[in-house]
Amino acid sequence: GNLEESGKWSWNYLVVGMGFSFFFLTIPLQLYYSYTSERSLDGMYPDLPKILQSHSGRELFKAHLAQEFSVENFLFWQYATMWKNKYKKGSKKTAVNYSRIFYTFLESGCTLQINVSHAIQQRVGKHLERLNNSAVPNDALDECVEEVIGLMSQSLSRFYRSDLYEQYRKHVVGHSENLNHSI
Repeated sequence: GNLEESGKWSWNYLVVGMGFSFFFLTIPLQLYYSYTSERSLDGMYPDLPKILQSHSGRELFKAHLAQEFSVENFLFWQYATMWKNKYKKGSKKTAVNYSRIFYTFLESGCTLQINVSHAIQQRVGKHLERLNNSAVPNDALDECVEEVIGLMSQSLSRFYRSDLYEQYRKHVVGHSENLNHSI
């Protein structure tokens, strides 16, 4: 009865079999569970627009971006959004503010240059060249804003793990409790 002596069994087969079972069962299961747990956590965290809606959210996220040396994205978003909200077709002030935004954030080599594609940078620059002949369209910065929101969204997962997010969460929870008590 010794299986090893009769050639039907070897400890080598056992070790190899355990290795295969670990690789083909354990690792795929681990990957599956980590993916599903991340997906279930998506609803637990506020998305970027929700964070940017509140004053404390904006300030704490801006501080986080400053720690990551990418605060220029937030500042561009802020100024471009204000420019669009105060937009008046043909207004001299609108044109001046547009050129300030361009020279501050989009011109090659500027101090606070944002990381947008060269094609978008060129399209925005063409509006600047035509300022004397026509008004800047209201949607002139929309493509840039979309790219910058994408860049800021990449920082969200790190923001969620930071002390600044904990401050935001405490402020939001405290603020909602105050609203509930006043009803």
